Amino acid sequence: GINAEYMGVEKLNDDLESLKDQLEGRPSTAPKRRGATPFVGRAKLSLKNIIQQVRCSHALPLITDNPAYDGVVLMVNTLPVVDESKRCDTYDDVEEGLKALLGQRLDLVVHVKSATNIPQQFSSRVYCKYVFKYKERQVFQSEDRFNTTDPEFDYKKRFAWSDLTREQAEYLMSDNVLTFEVIGHPANEQTENS
Repeated sequence: GINAEYMGVEKLNDDLESLKDQLEGRPSTAPKRRGATPFVGRAKLSLKNIIQQVRCSHALPLITDNPAYDGVVLMVNTLPVVDESKRCDTYDDVEEGLKALLGQRLDLVVHVKSATNIPQQFSSRVYCKYVFKYKERQVFQSEDRFNTTDPEFDYKKRFAWSDLTREQAEYLMSDNVLTFEVIGHPANEQTENS
């Protein structure tokens, strides 16, 4: 929460001071950040189940740059939001689902539930963020979880398309329409003045 926001603002101020120093040809006066790089695990996901109008629970193995950290899993639910007053069919065939949904409003929820097996040395501060393909500037991020190797994020976000087109549906069904990252920071994150 507030402490993390303060730390983020503090880092931005340090970065700004460092840039000013560089521009004016002075040695940097900003504190140097020391420490290990954070743990970063990534997974990609299609939302084909939304077009089929099926709720889905995903256990996504996270890919990392270090095989020693394999085994971290992100739990995500993706579900269509349906009007309970209307009977809603589920579709085994994607084309059938597409025909029924084209031109209609489509609502879906992405629920980032939890992660398991975050390496202990990176469990001091853990969060999950995700982006939609081609819209990487808009980042959706959970709250930070502290001192846990099995963080519970319980982060839900609802998305809507008012008039679903075939292009939008194909975009949602593409293999990597969502990219998730779980980031874990080491306990020894600190600053030191030079």
